[in-house]
Amino acid sequence: MQYGRRAVEPPPGVHLEWRFWTDLALAMGAPMFGVRGVNPGIKASRWAARVLRRPGLAFGPHWLDRLMVAAGRRVRWRDIMAHPHGLVYADKEYGRFAEHLLTEDKRVHAAPPEFVAEARRLLGTTHPEAPPGFPYQLSNKRSRHSMNSWLNELPGLHPGRRSNDLEVHPKDAAELGVVDGDRVRVWSAHGSLETTVVLSDAPRRGVILLAHGWGSRIFDPRGGEAPESHGVNRNLLVGGQDVDPLAQTPALSSTWVAVERITLT
Repeated sequence: MQYGRRAVEPPPGVHLEWRFWTDLALAMGAPMFGVRGVNPGIKASRWAARVLRRPGLAFGPHWLDRLMVAAGRRVRWRDIMAHPHGLVYADKEYGRFAEHLLTEDKRVHAAPPEFVAEARRLLGTTHPEAPPGFPYQLSNKRSRHSMNSWLNELPGLHPGRRSNDLEVHPKDAAELGVVDGDRVRVWSAHGSLETTVVLSDAPRRGVILLAHGWGSRIFDPRGGEAPESHGVNRNLLVGGQDVDPLAQTPALSSTWVAVERITLT
């Protein structure tokens, strides 16, 4: 166990994430953590901190830290504070997985009936065919320099451009009449965007790849400069009507699209 401390102070005017969610819960009148009685306690702690001029009394992550340590009854808070580089308070234990299973038969149900039924349904369907006017299937990919939308604003982590390019199989690119570096328009029945082509053997023919996590706007909380945006938001091409019956999420990696080269004038 190790108690981590902040490395730098946040910029002026920027709320920490926990403060944002707390303020939002209070403004909406929604019980924090879904527990009634928490919101009045938060307001009372802020009142006491203000009246007594002791900011540490106000509700914050330190409250939760202390409560978790106290509830665990395995280690004392003072011991954690005395070991800034970490405290090992117990050896790893193995062989106790079965006793923690909550199923009645104490078995791992790796094939729930709902999943089996959906798998059988999919196996019984024919291979999807491209709808008229949308010959390519848009699939997703990740970038090793990003984690979803995190880190995209840091130029030092991206050796090339800070953007997401459209990866196209060379034979598909030949049919489209595009080469490396060409600007293209990609559109679906739901939206369109413009990006740059990169030839790649990674996708099979008929499939094009576009990394997710890009295209969001980055705001300057202090200077008020115009927002920056790197790359394109591939989700603009995805509709919200067709959802996975089990996960209830849109089909982010099976949207049919069309591609054309943008002629520069």
